[in-house]
Amino acid sequence: MTKAISCFEEALKFYDEINYPYNHSSTLMNIATSHIILSKVSNKLENILIAIDKYKRALKIIDIEKDKSKLYASGQDGLANAYVELANLQDTEENIRKAISAHDEALKFTPDHELEEIARIKDNMGLAYQSLAKFKDGKENLREATKLYIESLKIRTIIDYPLDYAHTQIHLGTALGELANFEDSENAKENLLNKSIECFNEAHKIYSQQKYPDKYLSINNHLATSHINLSNISDKKKNIEESIKFSNIVTSSTNPMDNLFIYSKAALNLGIAYANLAQIEDKEGNYRKAELYFEEVIKLLENENTNDYNLAKHYLEKLQSMKAS
Repeated sequence: MTKAISCFEEALKFYDEINYPYNHSSTLMNIATSHIILSKVSNKLENILIAIDKYKRALKIIDIEKDKSKLYASGQDGLANAYVELANLQDTEENIRKAISAHDEALKFTPDHELEEIARIKDNMGLAYQSLAKFKDGKENLREATKLYIESLKIRTIIDYPLDYAHTQIHLGTALGELANFEDSENAKENLLNKSIECFNEAHKIYSQQKYPDKYLSINNHLATSHINLSNISDKKKNIEESIKFSNIVTSSTNPMDNLFIYSKAALNLGIAYANLAQIEDKEGNYRKAELYFEEVIKLLENENTNDYNLAKHYLEKLQSMKAS
């Protein structure tokens, strides 16, 4: 990739900004994209910052009317994705907002006939709003995210773009599940969680176990989580049993050595499900099952310090405190 960057840098010496503005800006974008790719393997922060600088320089040069808006849209799209990468490293909220702004600019200048590109940008923009919801205005940002996913799915149909359809259905399902947490009404919560489950079931139609085993297992984890949350509102035992069913599919189909985080998520869901089931029947036996699953997650993730690790510790401490009292 460093050789490619060197080649593009050489091209810039010929395509100077004054005489060849279009070629100069498109070459700068190629350099930016190369630095994003390079950031995956080395000097992550440095390469992302260089990419952002190159995108910004390219966008300043482009004459939107003269040089065709598609190039400007492409540059804004690249800039948005670079800000998303940067948000994973520093100033998360600020960089997510910058990504959303760039996505919005890309949408404005993407030609109307490029439906697939419009759908992709809206899906990415939805993800940005969903991430922003963790910092501020959760309900409003999640609503914006779900709106964008729904708009994307009008283009990404199961017939025309099956994989993209499933991809966005998963995003919509997670956003609806998160949005349910902001609703006060149990009816509203139940409605959103049921819609969330529908989305994951739609994704299952495409991501089969045979062709896409990891995606298939991840969807089962999403379904297990949704049914646990739904059990707090209606049909408690039925939804707990559904959650256990989906989690067991995961734990029986993979192992921690091959899929540490997918397996651990399923084990965590099983712990929560059995802890909830203990409130209905076989209190001692189900609490013991829950305890074992939480201990397993803690052991598996002790060197990872992930959210699932922290949740398992929280639930285990809560469980042990209940048993002691």
